[in-house]
Amino acid sequence: MTSQIASLFEPLDDLRKAEPIEDFDDIVEGLRQSMTVGGKLVGIPVRHATQGLFYNEELLQEAGISAPPDTLEELVEQAKKLTFTSKSSTPVVGMILASDLAVFPVMFARAFGGDFIDKQFRVVPDPEAMEKGLSVLADLFKAGALPRSYATTRNDDMVTWMQQGRAAFAVLPFARYAQLNNKEQSTAPGKIKAIEFPGSKTLGSGQEMHPVVESWAMAIPANSADKKLSWSYLRFVASKAATLDMARNGNGPVRSSTYAEPSFAGSQPQAKVEAAALAKARPAFPAFPEAARAQSTFLEEVQLAVLGRKNPKEAVAAIVDRVKPLMPA
Repeated sequence: MTSQIASLFEPLDDLRKAEPIEDFDDIVEGLRQSMTVGGKLVGIPVRHATQGLFYNEELLQEAGISAPPDTLEELVEQAKKLTFTSKSSTPVVGMILASDLAVFPVMFARAFGGDFIDKQFRVVPDPEAMEKGLSVLADLFKAGALPRSYATTRNDDMVTWMQQGRAAFAVLPFARYAQLNNKEQSTAPGKIKAIEFPGSKTLGSGQEMHPVVESWAMAIPANSADKKLSWSYLRFVASKAATLDMARNGNGPVRSSTYAEPSFAGSQPQAKVEAAALAKARPAFPAFPEAARAQSTFLEEVQLAVLGRKNPKEAVAAIVDRVKPLMPA
């Protein structure tokens, strides 16, 4: 939602003042802020996908690991140990990650307190943290704990590999829980679980891991013929009852209260963990006109670092040099 795109939609503050949305502050603040441009609300969040760390409990137990990792360092150690051939004769990689989205390298950089682009539009505000994150990914690839096909791995591949027991860990939205544990598709239904992505043990006091969240919202076109009717629909979709119903059908609920609703939490084993992650989550990078090009440039350098074609320090320097000219003035 850049300023140019926001100009195509109706500002919603006056409509919300005249006919308020039920308990608007219950909608997670970070999601509301992502739809606020120039101080004006232009969209109502209705869905999110917050990234968590999924793991195959059966594979962990087979490798003699009693619990998922508490730190990034433990994750790396476990992923290497879980790069093996399972009892079912299936070759297993410790971790499966897609290479075509900034989500994944950003998560590893944030584990060290870094970022790709922060809210102030600074490119790689902490180069050392990004270098550490890329070094971890390169180390996992070198050890065989990432697939040899990493450079061509896509989002759907991660789901398939986890379902088939070919990977022990994956970074995916919490909402994928039901799909990963589908009895008709998964080799370990009920055994693929999720935790918050762990930060490094080197994270300083007061620092915390900020997982990546993507969100969707509804807006009213500026040239809409009946804005009042449109607003009545948005108010309904944003209500607690509608949010709960959508959540039961697999939507990431945008309201904090939904996670505490017994009828939802009781059927969603990951609800408590997801709620905690969402409270700290933020997008992979802020919206700006050249964002897509910036992501592509970032991923080119990330792949070179992970595959060993560049050392992480060189890759990070290139990211800064190449992405800075794309930043808004």
